[in-house]
Amino acid sequence: MDQRLIFIIFLTSLILFGTNGVIAEMISLPSNQIVLFRTAVGSLFLLIVTLIITRKSGTTVCIGQLPYTIASGASMGISWILLYESYTMIGVGMSSILYYCGPALVMFLSPLIFNERLTVKGIVGLTTVMVGASLI
Repeated sequence: MDQRLIFIIFLTSLILFGTNGVIAEMISLPSNQIVLFRTAVGSLFLLIVTLIITRKSGTTVCIGQLPYTIASGASMGISWILLYESYTMIGVGMSSILYYCGPALVMFLSPLIFNERLTVKGIVGLTTVMVGASLI
């Protein structure tokens, strides 16, 4: 794939995700209803795309992964409900910055949960993120 096309796709995804909080602020519904409607629309869209792609390529959907997918989707839904609730409580800017600290928290917990080793670079990066978040 052409590098320019990849860049345009990436930039478009960043713009769409970056406007998420601003658009959510304009919706006068409770957080759980926003997430429910967004998830329903997103699920319908992904179902249509999946059906088109699987028919074109002749691949099948792996049903064995369904429990993991459901658990992952449920945790993502809870995360979104909490994110949208934080938009109303502390604002879009602060909520977004703190939400983006999520990967640092996963990195912090990875030695306990996944038995991964933290490297010096990882510790420096994790410390930098946590100090930055606490300064905000």
